[in-house]
Amino acid sequence: MSEETKQSFLLRLSDELKKLDAEIEELKPKLQAKANELQEEVKQKIAELEKERDALKVKAEELKNTSEEAWSELKVGLEKSWTELRTGFDNALAKFKKSEPKLLEDKSNESA
Repeated sequence: MSEETKQSFLLRLSDELKKLDAEIEELKPKLQAKANELQEEVKQKIAELEKERDALKVKAEELKNTSEEAWSELKVGLEKSWTELRTGFDNALAKFKKSEPKLLEDKSNESA
């Protein structure tokens, strides 16, 4: 390889690397905005799930003070509420893992 060809190659590579750097810098704020948007969505979903969980806990407490006759009716409702809550949680988790897997990674691995 002649010196000129090497020089030409290095210039082209340098130009390509500069273009890539510019593209990366342009992408960073877009990715951060998406991460912030996703975090807000996660926070909202968690708040919804916590509200549903708290309502289910109240119903479970009420169940302790019911008669045997009322127990069967309330049990059906509680089981339905539990299934909906669990399904909602599982669906939200799957969606967020698919959208942004690194967002939900265990942070304890970062210090290792």
